[in-house]
Amino acid sequence: MEQSTEGMANQIEFKNRKGFLIFFGVVEIFLGFIFLLFAIMAAIGTSYMNTNTEMNGTPFYTTQIDISLLVYFFIAILIVTLGIGNIKVRRWAKDFTLIVSWYGMILGTISYIFMFVVLSYTLSDLPSESKSIAQVIMFIFGCFFVVVPLVFILFFQSKNVKYTVDSIDTKIGWTDKAPLTVIALYLLTLLGGLAPLMSASYGWAIIFFGTVLHGIPGAMFILLNSGLFILFGYYLYKLDIRGWWGLVLLNITWLINSIITVSNVSILELYEKMNLPPESLHQIENMPFLNSKIFLIYSFVLFSFLMGYMFLIKKHFSPKTVS
Repeated sequence: MEQSTEGMANQIEFKNRKGFLIFFGVVEIFLGFIFLLFAIMAAIGTSYMNTNTEMNGTPFYTTQIDISLLVYFFIAILIVTLGIGNIKVRRWAKDFTLIVSWYGMILGTISYIFMFVVLSYTLSDLPSESKSIAQVIMFIFGCFFVVVPLVFILFFQSKNVKYTVDSIDTKIGWTDKAPLTVIALYLLTLLGGLAPLMSASYGWAIIFFGTVLHGIPGAMFILLNSGLFILFGYYLYKLDIRGWWGLVLLNITWLINSIITVSNVSILELYEKMNLPPESLHQIENMPFLNSKIFLIYSFVLFSFLMGYMFLIKKHFSPKTVS
């Protein structure tokens, strides 16, 4: 159905995608409930393991699982909220869904490659039945975390979707006050500032230029780091060049931090300062893909990706935008 957008210059013609927006909103709600199911299953599993350990006296470490529960619940609430917003045809929901879909596809692709590398180490030692199960899991993971986000990206990037939403939701929202590429980095920066606070569950352990801080010194460094990320993220959203330069310097500092630390400290020491039990430390020590070299490669890849992206969006910043 062809329709003209009221208030748009030159009366742009587009195909109304409201029906598809409602459909994708329903799909998002369904996906949100799947993540909620993951959280419930993890909670039941944790409760079961705790019950067993009380009977046999074997220690069971639950901090990592507790954090996973929080992550699953957060993702579930976020996706359901976006689904409701898209059913109501809201600008912020369309923009946020597009950003989250890009996040999901990028992280899903990286995780898929990581899983492939891990399985290449372990599959040869597994029986044929376990290999088949692993291959099925890989297929499901690829569909869920790579293909699904890609489908959402292709739909929500459509001009027809944009014009449909703009014609129905005419109110200018917070996602309209900066380019989406900048908002995506702004949200990532906020996440980079808030996520390290979860290290409180691990004794505030953090790498620091050739050593591993923990306890009060670690907490002070993490809080300072989080504050800087949030501050520079705010400047980013305001299109203030100070935010762009601040993040560049933070990224360079963290790369140097990683190089110096990996050159002088075993990655196992970080896990020790996280108060992991001996059983977990022994498992980590026997994992060939969890070592200092892999950590350094990961840091360099992340640094290269972020710096490339930041130079890509630098055109949106100038000294004149400083407020």
